[in-house]
Amino acid sequence: MSGIERIYAINRRNFEELKSKTPDERVEDENEPLYYQIRDMFNELTEKKYSDALIYFL
Repeated sequence: MSGIERIYAINRRNFEELKSKTPDERVEDENEPLYYQIRDMFNELTEKKYSDALIYFL
């Protein structure tokens, strides 16, 4: 799970940095597409890149 945690943490850090620079504007959060990708894997709408256990845990 460390790989997905690392991706999430990097995305979150980038989001927070951008948001601090422009607090009144919407900034891109790379974790949004990641969330939808994992949700589609869970719902078997797309090829799974992670184990069922990891997808369920997330």
